[in-house]
Amino acid sequence: MSFGGMMGGADLQILMTLKDEASKAMGGVGKNAGAMSQNIKRGAAIAGVAIVGIGIAATKMASDFDTGMREVATLLPGVEGVVEDLGDDVLELSKRFGIDAVEATGALYQAISAGVPQDNVMTFMEIASKAAIGGVTDLETAVDGITSVVNSFGEETVSAQQASDIMFTAVRLGKTNFEELSASLFQIIPTAASLGMSFEDVAASLAVMTAQGVPTRVATTQLRQLMVEATKSGTDLDTALRELGFGGMQEVLESGGNVSSLLSELRESMPDQEFRDLFGSVEAVNAAMLITGDNSAAVKDALGQMKDSAGATGEAFDTMAEGSAFAFNKAKASMKAAMIELGTAILPIVTKLAEGFSFLIGVLTDLPGPFKAAIVIFGGLIAVVGLLLPIIGVLGTIFGALAGVVPILAGAFVLLLGPIGLVVAAIAALVAIGILIVKNWDAIKRGGERVWSSIKRAVGDVGRAFENLGTRVQQMFDGAIQKVKDFFGFISQIPSRIRAAVANMPVIGGITQGVVGAVSAAGNLIGNFPRFAAGGIVPGPLGSPQMIVAHGGEEVVRADQRGGVTINIAGSLIHESDLVDLFVNLREQADRQGR
Repeated sequence: MSFGGMMGGADLQILMTLKDEASKAMGGVGKNAGAMSQNIKRGAAIAGVAIVGIGIAATKMASDFDTGMREVATLLPGVEGVVEDLGDDVLELSKRFGIDAVEATGALYQAISAGVPQDNVMTFMEIASKAAIGGVTDLETAVDGITSVVNSFGEETVSAQQASDIMFTAVRLGKTNFEELSASLFQIIPTAASLGMSFEDVAASLAVMTAQGVPTRVATTQLRQLMVEATKSGTDLDTALRELGFGGMQEVLESGGNVSSLLSELRESMPDQEFRDLFGSVEAVNAAMLITGDNSAAVKDALGQMKDSAGATGEAFDTMAEGSAFAFNKAKASMKAAMIELGTAILPIVTKLAEGFSFLIGVLTDLPGPFKAAIVIFGGLIAVVGLLLPIIGVLGTIFGALAGVVPILAGAFVLLLGPIGLVVAAIAALVAIGILIVKNWDAIKRGGERVWSSIKRAVGDVGRAFENLGTRVQQMFDGAIQKVKDFFGFISQIPSRIRAAVANMPVIGGITQGVVGAVSAAGNLIGNFPRFAAGGIVPGPLGSPQMIVAHGGEEVVRADQRGGVTINIAGSLIHESDLVDLFVNLREQADRQGR
């Protein structure tokens, strides 16, 4: 039959072309299906790792938070619901202000330890949180400074909010910061409070002193020494104050006066040197000079602002809360709080599992020795042969997937959010993986069936693996021995390799040949110099200097006076002119002796 009657050559060519294109398309479909299957496997592996990682991280965070809250509970014995109720309040505080929840438990412990009552402690923690954020410091530092002020002056005199506002005003007017002030106040406020000096007066004096360049810790020390001396009775300072009709310093302070005004009037009543001589220490003199005289007006103005400082903490907090750093800290703290809540739910399950494993280990421990050995060997073989290879495959899949987007995503979140960013990245990966799983559930199901079949085959291979164990060990041993032999063989070849390398390097070879030639020439030259260990006459014309080799103890004798005058050469070459002078002197000596 002829094809020409049914189909033309052009038609046949078109069919062949279509066939080729269809084959390519089907091949592409097959490749895409295979790639999709690999991506699903990788996605499932990443999902498993992410879930386990999130669970571990959440459990660890929850455990740390629980430990911190239980430490707080030790300060409130007999009080019900401390860990649960106060714990919920701390997590809420963490979310609101972007403060690490675990660090907040430490600050809470410090606040309660400092005497803040439980009923008021979370209000106090809110004030301290705003102070920490506005003052760009940590929560514990803020708690320490505020509680020190309140405890020294009494809550009925200075509340936590007032203490924080006055401290921020001192920071604004002086050359200090909230952290330095909080860390240094302990040096002055107990003394000032005991003598009747108000905290506003202390803060105003410190603001003016630090504004003049005095470090905060030095200013508090100097002001403390001034107060100690000013309140002593019978001193020159106390006498001078009483002569002006003020009475003692403490009496003035208790009646509402302030240190700067009182000492300024005293300073104006006498020469500066006489005023300086009233104090017994350099620290007290420096403090007095810094808050009196021309600076008394600045102290008076600062004192007025201290008394009108309400809202200073809130203003500082509002300014910092508008920044991106505060938003990031809130996101990070909220994420950690959520992880703690998740971990709190997981912890009981983990505890039960740990108890179950502990019980199982106890049962195995009580078994006779042969049974324990058999169980360990059998279990080890199953683990190694049946599970190791599949696990290695899964790890390879995981690392293959992680080599792509996940490190970039995780790295970005870590830079922004710290370690908690890893959890964020894992959750982001889970979202993408979840979409893949939903779309490809049938393929995942078939893959699961294949995994189960592989596990059954692996268990069946235990016996064969045990039979081959000895052979594999022998092969490993032989391989190790061969590597040792190869190593020492390589070591033995190093000299010849170096020689060959040098020979193949023209520059080094040329230098080497040059050095060898120079040494040889020098040797030949020295070898041609006459030596006199066995005696002899220097060759050459009489009186003409020649190069010779002579050693200590050898003699060179003049040809015309053998056995007479000798020249001792002490191992150094003699210049021609020096040699002539030596000959002349020896000649004159011989003439005098009648030789």
